[in-house]
Amino acid sequence: MRNRWKPRWDELSDTGHENFVIDGVRATVKAETGGKYLSAVGHYIAFIDARRLPYSRDSFRRFLHACRKQGASGSTLSGYRAALLWLQRAYNVDTWADSDEFTRPIKGYKYADKIARPPRGAILRTMLSQLGTRHPDLALPANIAYFCVLRRRQVEKALVGDVQVLAGGRVILTLRAEKRANASNDLQPTVTRKEIVLPEGQTLLTHLARGRNPKEKLLPGFKAEALDKAVADAAQYFAWPTGLVYDGMHCLRHGGAQELRDFFSRLFASMGNPAAMSPVTAGWYSRLNELRVAAEKEEAQALVEEEEEGEI
Repeated sequence: MRNRWKPRWDELSDTGHENFVIDGVRATVKAETGGKYLSAVGHYIAFIDARRLPYSRDSFRRFLHACRKQGASGSTLSGYRAALLWLQRAYNVDTWADSDEFTRPIKGYKYADKIARPPRGAILRTMLSQLGTRHPDLALPANIAYFCVLRRRQVEKALVGDVQVLAGGRVILTLRAEKRANASNDLQPTVTRKEIVLPEGQTLLTHLARGRNPKEKLLPGFKAEALDKAVADAAQYFAWPTGLVYDGMHCLRHGGAQELRDFFSRLFASMGNPAAMSPVTAGWYSRLNELRVAAEKEEAQALVEEEEEGEI
């Protein structure tokens, strides 16, 4: 439980007040994100220094244009804009980076990228099996990402002690490094809890965590980059469906979300006859709240992540 502030009014000191805004705005994002933002703005500063340009709307527009000409995605341009805006707010200066002059065209570039590139493919069960056959050393993390519907960093950072098996076989996984957390939402940046619904995911985590040191990594030595390469290799080797992009382990999360949706559909349909209801009616009236929320969250997150933010 957090300790409530107990003011000592006679001891108040305003020393360092000039940093109040800077420190507060910097705290609106995680330290890791702030570091990336500073690096991004550094590239802009290096650009204008090399060309003896002033810090201005015009020079920033020229910087974004140069990046786009070299192949930067709309999401990457958006990242540079967000980084500069973050610093403008921190130093309480004109926040022209948030004007329509930049937000509208960047949205256009992001939309153009979205309709120009093939959609990301979802790895389905048969493809998951092929991936494990082709790269047996990565079969375990691939199955965990798929059946637990996890992001790459969530798989990398999971600890043995993050797996909690409750009465009745329910499995809860503590997730670390929530990338979407910032000051504008209520997501927890350090940890959050997720119920593992698919039986295969429950079995994997339960067996993997049994009898091990809680502070040990769930998958010691695992690096997402290795699974990214394995996914791309398997897609080419097994000639997975064309017209889709299989660019890394995130395709496993998309496939896992579909598996979760199908699981719920089968569960609700099976309730039809015993409940003397049609499958549709049974599904409508009898959904458990926790399952309903889990399904909707997983599908919503999978859709959002179709357009992931680019690197800056």
